[in-house]
Amino acid sequence: MMAQPAEAAALVERAQREGTPLVDAHPRDPALRRVTFLWEEDSGSPVEAVHLWVNRVTDKDSHERGWMRRIPNTSLWMLTLDLPAGLRASYGFSPGRTSTPERSPGTLAHRADPLNPAPRLRGLSVFSGDQAPSQREWEPRGATDPAETLRACRTVTTSLDALDVDGRGPRPCWLHVPLLDAAAGAGTGSGAGTPAGAGTPATPETPEKPGVPAASGKIAPVPLLVVFDGEVWFEEAGLPAALAAARRAGRLPPLAVLGIGNGRREDRRRFLGGHPAMLRAVAHRAVPWALKALAEHGVPAPGTGGRIIAGQSLGGLAALAAATETPGTFDAVIAQSPSMWWRPEGWRGIAGTPTPRDLHSAVPAWITERFTTAGTAAGSGIAGQARIRLQVGTLEGLTIGRMEMLRHRLAGDGWDVRMRGYEGGHDYAWWRGALLDALEELTAEPEDRRS
Repeated sequence: MMAQPAEAAALVERAQREGTPLVDAHPRDPALRRVTFLWEEDSGSPVEAVHLWVNRVTDKDSHERGWMRRIPNTSLWMLTLDLPAGLRASYGFSPGRTSTPERSPGTLAHRADPLNPAPRLRGLSVFSGDQAPSQREWEPRGATDPAETLRACRTVTTSLDALDVDGRGPRPCWLHVPLLDAAAGAGTGSGAGTPAGAGTPATPETPEKPGVPAASGKIAPVPLLVVFDGEVWFEEAGLPAALAAARRAGRLPPLAVLGIGNGRREDRRRFLGGHPAMLRAVAHRAVPWALKALAEHGVPAPGTGGRIIAGQSLGGLAALAAATETPGTFDAVIAQSPSMWWRPEGWRGIAGTPTPRDLHSAVPAWITERFTTAGTAAGSGIAGQARIRLQVGTLEGLTIGRMEMLRHRLAGDGWDVRMRGYEGGHDYAWWRGALLDALEELTAEPEDRRS
């Protein structure tokens, strides 16, 4: 039975009390939740249809699943979905003045949920199931406040001519510089401004830690993370604040971050993926610039063993390709939902520009073959020069199988590779938490792996 006006009033009252979406137990499956999304139209701007966009739940081939229903004689629209209890996903609403609003390929037409109390991400709301992994560093109750973030780090923003690989101009870059004499002792009992470990000299039983003074008085090198789509991580997602929170909680050591940005929207498609000139420019120009800038701020630069490269989607593929294009530059790779459909135009004689539809092809992924050919060209092989961490959303369909094939190939060739799935789609909503998970693992491994 469809809800009536009195029931609509009860839904609105509950939403105002609890926030949205409304979550109830599933009557049959304990792994699912009944999740009700609500949208109230503006009385001055009536609409004929509303579509609920949930990343990889009601988009692409499942677009029809997202049409909401108006409660009769009200301005309230609703849709109840059965969703995994561990899901974390971005979502938004697209109200339209026609009965069939045009399908929007991006997020610009989506409106955030005004009754969802969680911080928005890239202009969208985020649904987090009660069994979703914790993201305390990204949430208000766990995040470091702005003043504490400023005391723990500073961000250098610049444009690097060194990354102009096609004559279109420099690319924006961000450098997160951890301040080793501020907040370093948070959670250790040391006073503000006192480096953690002061008064506790390193011994053979107490290995040096990044950013912490050793017995010699020298500060151990700090790991460097290179991440693509820097404008998202620094300008929208709030990576510096999350790193400061993770550092205060003792989850991560001081960490430097070089964010590689995209000059124009079309640049991302053009230069991420497996673009050799861009990857070499990052490794041989941008990284040395970052290491020099860190040294000028008193941050000991890591050797090759303390460098990590990470990316998402096309950036994830670029991070993987960096391990083959510039072997020995990075100690570890974090590839989140890499675009397994990408290939150079003309590869294997395949005509046309690659698109996600190419996931249906019987041809193996380009990046999978690239690791094999790169290892053969290197003579003795390049396996073992980088630890590879693959992460994928459980709702990413054919990408999962392609990544499993890549993992199998890498493991067979001797790479240190691990793959982990997260309840979600192709989405920063889970990428941000999973990035810290991978960083925690990689920076906590034995010191001799980073030396």
